[in-house]
Amino acid sequence: MANETYQDSFGRWRRLSTAVVANADDLPHLVGRAQRLILVLDEVEGAVTEQAVHTASKQEVSQQIKGLVARGRTIASFLVTGIREHYGKGSEKLAEFKIQPRRGGQGQVVVEPPAPEIAQVGTEGEPQTDPETLPKQ
Repeated sequence: MANETYQDSFGRWRRLSTAVVANADDLPHLVGRAQRLILVLDEVEGAVTEQAVHTASKQEVSQQIKGLVARGRTIASFLVTGIREHYGKGSEKLAEFKIQPRRGGQGQVVVEPPAPEIAQVGTEGEPQTDPETLPKQ
């Protein structure tokens, strides 16, 4: 019973209360409680139905919000583009609209590291260098 679904519980409650009412002659002391269980069951089933309606409504509203946000983003992007075009991409006036001006500062300078010198190994295992690069004596 601990792991049963709501629907399982509701079905069990309905069968139980119906059986108690049907056996009212034998169980007169439980008929009042069985009738209260039927009232609770009616209320909870109504609440479950209402929850389903709200869930569907919530999903519809969520889709509506999603569509409106997409529309709003498109319009905002259009406005930003129009403002940049009007004032210029680097204009400080853009800051008034909370738009970052595109400042033409220095770009990154790429410096290539020098190639490492490769020593040539002679037949005897000693490093040899090119005679042209040796200091003249």
